[in-house]
Amino acid sequence: MVTLAGKPIKIEGTLLKVDGKAPAFSLVNKDLEDDAMLADSVDLPFAMGHFCQAEGLDKAVVLSTMRGTGLMRNYDAVIADRPLAGITARAVIVLDKNDSVIHAELAPEIKNEPNYDAALAALN
Repeated sequence: MVTLAGKPIKIEGTLLKVDGKAPAFSLVNKDLEDDAMLADSVDLPFAMGHFCQAEGLDKAVVLSTMRGTGLMRNYDAVIADRPLAGITARAVIVLDKNDSVIHAELAPEIKNEPNYDAALAALN
């Protein structure tokens, strides 16, 4: 269950499961290295770029689902209830080099971020 300010909200879809295979996707004008970090948001790419710069995420590849929702619908759980309908719940997903899911977490409260330390630990 996901909440907003402690009140349950409806989520469409299901977050990928550990040991599952990640759906294929393609990027336009981007080459990925094996250890790339992808940051997906409904924000505009320049806004996400500012966020990544402020957080010291200089190797992050910024993705935007502002014009296309395929990635967020295949990878995240989409919020169905207003006022946040159409954006993703906060989640972190870690894939290995074979596109297998090695960590997946959906933050139970929209106001909270996922446990990024646990996501990083999954890489070791």
